[in-house]
Amino acid sequence: MTILFVDDESREMDSFRLELVMTGHEVAFKTKTDDAWKYFEENLTGIDMLILDIMMPSGSLLNDEDTENGLRTGILFFQKLREKEPRMPVVILTNVSDKSVADWFNDQPRCVFLRKEDVFPFQLAEKVDELFQSTKRQ
Repeated sequence: MTILFVDDESREMDSFRLELVMTGHEVAFKTKTDDAWKYFEENLTGIDMLILDIMMPSGSLLNDEDTENGLRTGILFFQKLREKEPRMPVVILTNVSDKSVADWFNDQPRCVFLRKEDVFPFQLAEKVDELFQSTKRQ
């Protein structure tokens, strides 16, 4: 399975990325929304899942949007992605603790919201596999 992983904190996400690779996933890690969107558009048919942070710089992709100084970048990226690929499974992996944001994502189809501080890398890999298996059957 190929995963597009988008997070501006590459060093902090290394253990999560490595766990995914060790459990058999191919991971394309992007730290900038512009690079991630370009990769998404060029490889759409080869991407099975997205892992996405919420708080990131907007880049030129979302420059015209109100990202609230990067606090909503991942939300807007998610919405843009879902316009093009509504069935893609998405894991939100973030430090955001706002319950309304978590509830909004958890209400989205094929989407799981996780807080970085609440999961270990092996738990992320398990959630990725669970989400992928559940969406394959739908």
